[in-house]
Amino acid sequence: MNTPSPSRSGANAIARNLLLSVCLAFFGAAAPTGALAYHEELEEGVEENRKAIEENETARQADDAAQNERIDGNMAAIAENETARQADDAAQNERIDGNMMAIERNEMARMMADDVQNRSIAANADGIAANTSSIMNLDRRLMAVDERVSQVAAMAAALSAVPNAPPGGDRDFFVGVGVGNSDGEQGVAVGISGRFGEGKNIFVNAGFATSGDDSSVRAGVGWAF
Repeated sequence: MNTPSPSRSGANAIARNLLLSVCLAFFGAAAPTGALAYHEELEEGVEENRKAIEENETARQADDAAQNERIDGNMAAIAENETARQADDAAQNERIDGNMMAIERNEMARMMADDVQNRSIAANADGIAANTSSIMNLDRRLMAVDERVSQVAAMAAALSAVPNAPPGGDRDFFVGVGVGNSDGEQGVAVGISGRFGEGKNIFVNAGFATSGDDSSVRAGVGWAF
C-alpha cells in the first residue's frame, strides 16, 4: 500500500479539525466522540475508494499491456504474412519468367524448324520442277526420236518402193518414184538406175527420200560378168 503524502495528511488534519469545530458548535461537549467516529468511517471509505481506484488502475494497465502484447503479436504476424507474400510473389514471378523464357525458346525452335522445313519444301519443289522439266524434255526428245524413227521408216519404205530398171530391154536408164508411211509419217522417194559399159554389164542405182525435215540418199553400183 502507498504511504499518504504530507500534503494529503495535512489536508486530512484540517478536515478533521473543521469537523470537530462544527460538532462542538452544534452538539456541545458530547459531539467530539461521535464526530471522530464518523470521520474515521469517512477515512475508511476514502481509503477503500483509493484502493479500488488503484486496483482498477492496475487492472487497466494490465489489460492495456495485454492488448499491446496482442497488437504487437498481430503486427508481427502481419509482417510475417507480408514477408511470406512477398516471397511467394517473388517465387511466382520467377516461375512466370521461367515460363516466358521457355515459351520464347520454344517459339525460336519452332521458327527455326519451320524455316528448315520451308527450305526443304522449297528445295523439294525446285527438285520436282527440275525433274518435271527433265521429264518433259525427255518426253519431247522421245517424241522427236519417235517421230524421226517413223520418218526414217517412212523414207525406207518409200525407197524400197522405188522400182529398179528391169533386166534386158533397150533402155539404159530408169526413173522411179515411191511413197511410204510409218505411224502417220509420210515418206517420198525418187530413184534412178541405169546400165553402162560395152556389154551393159555395169549397173548403177541411186535414190533420194524425204520425210518431214529428214532426208536420206542411197547409191549403189554392180557388175555383171
